[in-house]
Amino acid sequence: MLQVASDLKSCEAKVIHCLQEVDRFLVHRFVGYNSLYQYALHSLKLTEHQAYTYICVARKSAELPELQAAIESGDLSVSKARRVTAVITAENQTEWVELAKTATKRQLEKTCGGGVPESGCSRKSALLKQFHHGITTSYFRSGYEKLKKAQNLMSQAESRAFSLEKRLSD
Repeated sequence: MLQVASDLKSCEAKVIHCLQEVDRFLVHRFVGYNSLYQYALHSLKLTEHQAYTYICVARKSAELPELQAAIESGDLSVSKARRVTAVITAENQTEWVELAKTATKRQLEKTCGGGVPESGCSRKSALLKQFHHGITTSYFRSGYEKLKKAQNLMSQAESRAFSLEKRLSD
């Protein structure tokens, strides 16, 4: 039973990583979904709660290496990580990760104010703001196929995954 619980944490960390990659490369758009949330619901068959939780944690942990490391190592559950996403920043990530590792979920909810930011907006609208990205693009099918072929060739040449986003930001 202990192994099953450990496997669950490992699988959740893998889901987070996969969602980060889908989000980074906008894969959901290429397979016909307008948002990562829709992709998670319909393609991955997650519940609404699971989709919100995993996407929220995936996006926040992509920004914060200590949060990402704690989830990957199994020291921090996705459920606890979700509770601190509204308050954790690059500047305070060490303190929040350590607190999240040791505190109960109820203690985290009290400390984080239930996960609702200070602005007074509702939890739902706060979540929706976290899921919005301001970049969209479109390709003709032939252009997209050429782009994916080039990406695959670069991945083979480098013997590792080739990140278009990373190369564009360099």
